This record gives sequence, structure tokens and C-alpha cells, in this order.
Amino acid sequence: MAVVNIDRDKCRPERCESGVCAATSSCTWRALEQGRPFVPPSVDTNSCLGCFRCTLFCPHQAISVL
Repeated sequence: MAVVNIDRDKCRPERCESGVCAATSSCTWRALEQGRPFVPPSVDTNSCLGCFRCTLFCPHQAISVL
């Protein structure tokens, strides 16, 4: 099982378009969830496949997959 880590010091959804996390929008499996704009996303570890797609779409390099 993949482990997704969101670095809260680097994660700045207020810098993403309309406060919506770009990485969350990119996740086909909806493993990243953002309850509302301008708040950092959370991870549903049961849904994450470890594809690294979110790491490519995060403009702040705040997400890593282990």
C-alpha cells in the first residue's frame, strides 16, 4: 500500500486556482479529498494506488508518495 505524505509547510491551496488543490483535481481515484477551497487536502489511504500522479500536479511539490 502506498503512503501519501502532504507537507503542510509547502501545501498552499490558496495559491492554486480558486483555492482548489491542483493535485486533488488530478487524482482519478479520488484518494485526495479537499473539503472546501483554501484548505489543504486529506488522503484516503484506502483509495490511493501509489501512481504518483498527484506529485506531478502539485505546483508546490508538497506531496510525496512512499
